[in-house]
Amino acid sequence: WRADRNRFLVGATINKWTIASGTRYPSRDADKLADMIFRMASSNGMQITSKATPSTHIGGRQGLRDFIDYFKGKQDYDLIIVVVPNSGPQYSFVKQAAELNVGCLTQCIKERTIGRLNPQTVGNILLKINSKMNGTNHRLSPNSRPLIMKRPCMIMGADVTHPSPDARDIPSVAAVTASHDPNAFQYNICWRL
Repeated sequence: WRADRNRFLVGATINKWTIASGTRYPSRDADKLADMIFRMASSNGMQITSKATPSTHIGGRQGLRDFIDYFKGKQDYDLIIVVVPNSGPQYSFVKQAAELNVGCLTQCIKERTIGRLNPQTVGNILLKINSKMNGTNHRLSPNSRPLIMKRPCMIMGADVTHPSPDARDIPSVAAVTASHDPNAFQYNICWRL
């Protein structure tokens, strides 16, 4: 199944979004990414009402407090796409600062992914974004549903993520999720540090 060739069942709406870079990749690559997302989202059934606001560089931020300060100024954004280094603590800082401390929705993309942008890669990124924005990507056909789904049911999941031993200032994160639609493809989530 190729996401770049299919429409979402229910496309999400994004009114205000931007790209932030925690790496040294060229701004023209950010522009290319923003353009591909804008064009492909529309053809896949999402509604992005405006192009991304100009990208910003956040690579000089060293700790969690720096990231919290950045994201506090972005609370009115529906989505912030953040390009993160291929390794290091920046992904954890972004998620903790944006989603846990401030309440901004993010989609992180590793720097190496930016170097190989193609329609299929952007389609896969859009699958994640559409789902995060409460869109519906797909559902099981009625004939292939397991017996348990013939009646109302809730599918749940739980996980705990621990930081690497050298990341002493990053806490463990516990999460629980549960489906809230008859197709079991939309989930609510609860995080705790």
